[in-house]
Amino acid sequence: MKEGANMLTIKQQIQIADPELHRYIEANWERILELFAPQHLIVFGSRVNGSARVDSDIDLIIVSDAFEGIPFLERTRKFNEQVPWHLSVDALCYTVKEFERLRRQIGIVADACREGLWLLRGKLLPDEEVDNVMTPEEQAQRWISQGDHDLNLARIAHANDSYEWAVAIAQQAAEKFLKALYIVRFQATPPRTHDLVMLANALNAPPELAAIGRPLTEDYLRARYPDIADGIPHEVFDASTAQERISQAERIREWVIQQLGQGCP
Repeated sequence: MKEGANMLTIKQQIQIADPELHRYIEANWERILELFAPQHLIVFGSRVNGSARVDSDIDLIIVSDAFEGIPFLERTRKFNEQVPWHLSVDALCYTVKEFERLRRQIGIVADACREGLWLLRGKLLPDEEVDNVMTPEEQAQRWISQGDHDLNLARIAHANDSYEWAVAIAQQAAEKFLKALYIVRFQATPPRTHDLVMLANALNAPPELAAIGRPLTEDYLRARYPDIADGIPHEVFDASTAQERISQAERIREWVIQQLGQGCP
């Protein structure tokens, strides 16, 4: 198969330093080509940047129109069922049009295109053939929308006496609000962190706003795991604490919306 031979040549010209990634590609290269006929293959993350642990997963982008018509959440399962491996493989599976749109937007796909390792690089589409590319402001609205959804879930959890979940979800809402502003202000992917103080300081937020991010950040893990707080989370957190964290998330939202309305100086 001539096309497959050309693809194999591209792969063989690339030096893969990570031993686990090298074994994965050597073992599965032909199978991936045969089953999915990908246009592009990109590996990224810790297996590429040298920070992988022994048990770190493999981050992989597969671009193929074989995924057309398959719900996004089913694609990774389908890929990993057909290309099994002993470690977790976080396979992000896109059609060509989806990939072309996402690589033009702020986010993980664009970052992987810049920082990752292209095992296979087919023909890229010109701008005039790609539509529905979101602006940073439009992307930020998605983060705000999900943050609002999270905040509403935190209120529901509080009303149902699930105070530890109200605390954890309130932190998640606040994190999304701050990251929405980060996208617009810096035109870049937000840091992959749950530290609200770090995010607030990066955005030059007022000290009092950064200060309320601290208890949200600290309680995020305490509310999720029983080996951090001195007790079981659902027994440790009470209605008063949960309401305070929800109120703090609401204050962060108000500040972010104000900044977005002012054009994010």
